[in-house]
Amino acid sequence: MYQGFSLLIANIDALNHEYVINRARQYHATQAQIIFSFALAVGMLPLTGTSNLEHMAQDLGSAAVVLPSEEVQTIESLAG
Repeated sequence: MYQGFSLLIANIDALNHEYVINRARQYHATQAQIIFSFALAVGMLPLTGTSNLEHMAQDLGSAAVVLPSEEVQTIESLAG
């Protein structure tokens, strides 16, 4: 399994893309949770280096956000 580290910092354009922002609103999630949910959907294990307890809880909560395949494909296309 591919372990993705620094998925948020390395993909800041996708993280702040209007599509991701809208999905976050739709799913009552953070933008980071949408990116981590996407990573899980494509077979990546998102790694996080946070020491912030709130961020840790949010990161773990991303597993509960299940994106439909068409949304996964759209997010994948944001990276170019």
